[in-house]
Amino acid sequence: SWSVPSFLVNNMGLLVGRMMPDSFESVLFVMVIIVVWELIKWALSAGATQNKDTGLPTEDVVAAETLQVDVPPEPHMELVVDPPTSLHFSNPREPYTWENEFCHGRYIAFHPPTSEANSRGPNGMDYRDYFSGKSRIWELRMQLQFKTKPDPDW
Repeated sequence: SWSVPSFLVNNMGLLVGRMMPDSFESVLFVMVIIVVWELIKWALSAGATQNKDTGLPTEDVVAAETLQVDVPPEPHMELVVDPPTSLHFSNPREPYTWENEFCHGRYIAFHPPTSEANSRGPNGMDYRDYFSGKSRIWELRMQLQFKTKPDPDW
């Protein structure tokens, strides 16, 4: 979804306010503004097909707006790792895994559940019971397994 920038709304209000509200000119003016806005969006999305530094294709702006991700309906926390793999969410049923040239690992980020749908974690862990009586409101657990012994001087 998109919205008209506030500076445009403010200026448009001044201009349209000077015209009669039912006049043909005010309707035409609003239609022209909308068409110009859509043309600007189209021009920006058409120019975003290739990265100038690397020459590699990049995401199309319009396609990114319609990206289908299985987002939980209840309130949650979203995480993105580097290098990007996908969008991760809090209170997962299984830990997220990752790997690079130095190590591999897994992690979970969790908080008191906001619904029954996100109340169970790995190995039957009950997030609601875990946070019962605790003052903290979130936790991040990470497990690393190094592929080679780390350099102590690094």
